[in-house]
Amino acid sequence: MSSLGKAPATTSGSSCSLPRAPIMKRTHVLLLLLAIAASCVTPAPSEDPTASEQEAALKARSEEMDSDKLAKEIEILQRGLDEARLAHELEGGNSDALLQKAQREVQKAEHAVVVARGKWAHFRDVESLLELSKSKLSVDRAVSRLEAQRQDLIGILAIYEGEEEALAKDEIIRRNRKSVEFAEKALEQARLAAQMVNEFVVPQKNEALQWALQMAEGEVLSAGANLDQVTGKVRLARMKAAHRVMDAESKLEDKRAQLKEQQDQKEPSQ
Repeated sequence: MSSLGKAPATTSGSSCSLPRAPIMKRTHVLLLLLAIAASCVTPAPSEDPTASEQEAALKARSEEMDSDKLAKEIEILQRGLDEARLAHELEGGNSDALLQKAQREVQKAEHAVVVARGKWAHFRDVESLLELSKSKLSVDRAVSRLEAQRQDLIGILAIYEGEEEALAKDEIIRRNRKSVEFAEKALEQARLAAQMVNEFVVPQKNEALQWALQMAEGEVLSAGANLDQVTGKVRLARMKAAHRVMDAESKLEDKRAQLKEQQDQKEPSQ
């Protein structure tokens, strides 16, 4: 009986305890996994008023920095505009000076033409005729002097023709013959001088005055071309200066508009 009573107890005890160990282990593992999963789940953040205030403060600070940056850019652009306006004024003064100088050069060249033309006309109409007249008069005087000397010689020869013993006959006749000889040489020189005046002096001076007139007229053309060039450069310089002013004004207006827009957007939020 003792053997029969122990056997069933051993069999029954072993059949109940063997299947429980795996079931309990699995249960513990599942519970552990659930606990780990629950610890890893991040709870939904709740609204933090402190974080919202910090975000608003950062946004306000960013907007303030943008406004300061725009204000600095506006200040720089204003200085650039002031400089451009001053440069435009200075360019106007320089341009006026250049134009006046070029215009004076034209006037000077035109005056030189008037003077050169007057000199040439005066020489052509007065001086050349006077030079020719003087040379002709010198020849006429030499001819007249020679004729007078010849007549004197003829008269002396006639006087002393029959007086063989006259004391001063030979000397007087010699002097009169010399006077005729000198008069002939003087006439020859007067004719050569008149020829030189007529063929060289007057034509060369006339040509020189005509050349001076042509050069003066060329200077007028050069001065006029220079005036046109200076006028074009002045217009271009003034245009560029004016455009720089307009560009500076436009950039400044754009920056001021941006600043005003930022300020308008900021006021409702305040």
